[in-house]
Amino acid sequence: GDQCSEEVRSAAVHEDSPILRIFGGVVRNSVRSTSTKAESVSLEPFNHIILDISLPNVDSVWSALEAYCGAEAVNEGKSTKILQFKILPKVLIVNLKRFLYNKDTGCVQKIKKRVDYEEKLTFDRRWLVDDVEPQEYQLAAVICHHGDSANGGHYNAAVRYNSEWYMYDDAIVRQMELREVMNQQFTAYL
Repeated sequence: GDQCSEEVRSAAVHEDSPILRIFGGVVRNSVRSTSTKAESVSLEPFNHIILDISLPNVDSVWSALEAYCGAEAVNEGKSTKILQFKILPKVLIVNLKRFLYNKDTGCVQKIKKRVDYEEKLTFDRRWLVDDVEPQEYQLAAVICHHGDSANGGHYNAAVRYNSEWYMYDDAIVRQMELREVMNQQFTAYL
């Protein structure tokens, strides 16, 4: 039958703090040899997820999570890497990777593409280790970056408080509608 060796490195997974109890999660990183089926597994703690939005098929947080968790060929195709969530955080922070290093110019460029997000996000069962129950996350805030450069620009934040949305822009705070919050697809960063 299929015999695989499993190595687990999880020292940092067992640390405890108020921040980890709220924002902390654990990803199971599995790399399996395509020829021998041997598997190396590591458990990696996180307090936010960085999603690559530079891929052509990524146009939403959902599709970015699909790419993050999807099978990926590594070691020149000799192995397959799969990420799955072993522990989901109470509060999920998603960082859309809007800046990319351009090897040709030697500069960091902003990725100015539309990335859709929903008011509610439920993790797909395929993204979870077998015994983990899917969790629904409700959008609580959107931090936006305005500008062309990683070295400059302006940040503002839309925040939900008591079912109402507010835009915080330096010293100016104003109430806003949900549709306006959901219309930040080109600038949403966190």
